[in-house]
Amino acid sequence: MNFYIGDSINAINPNDKNVGISDDLLEFLYDNRHIFSNGYFFLQEIDPFDDVVIGKTQIALLLEMCNTIIRSKLLNDYADEEEANSITELKDLVQEAIKQNKSMVSIGE
Repeated sequence: MNFYIGDSINAINPNDKNVGISDDLLEFLYDNRHIFSNGYFFLQEIDPFDDVVIGKTQIALLLEMCNTIIRSKLLNDYADEEEANSITELKDLVQEAIKQNKSMVSIGE
């Protein structure tokens, strides 16, 4: 799935800055969801095959999820360093969306 800054699916331009999260990384994070309080992994709420708007109130959850993953050092155990870096890139994109007072959109595969 790819994440974009935007308030609607129709407002997304595929050439806009975005961050992709691979299926393998999603599975790795889901399998290690114990690092999240109560095992709640925000990305499991987003259908990876559908296009979804993540509202302004929800992106705070996305930011907290990124921060938890980064603080946990969990990604040190992930085989693909470039894919692991996508969590930091996603955090930066979320922070930019918050700065712009915008929502985010996840475009599924």
